Amino acid sequence: MGDKAAASGRHKALRGGYICEYLTAIYLMPKGNRIAALRYRTRLGEIGTIARNRNLAIFWT
Repeated sequence: MGDKAAASGRHKALRGGYICEYLTAIYLMPKGNRIAALRYRTRLGEIGTIARNRNLAIFWT
């Protein structure tokens, strides 16, 4: 039974992370930022949101 509870906890954490990434995008867009990527994955890890505003790059993890 512990495996199901752990899996359920992981799913809740992932869902919460996705929601926060979208809320971050919604927060940044009205300020004139363009969203370049959501959940950008590399071999070393993941960057939640990448946004751009003219010459400024914003990396939100």
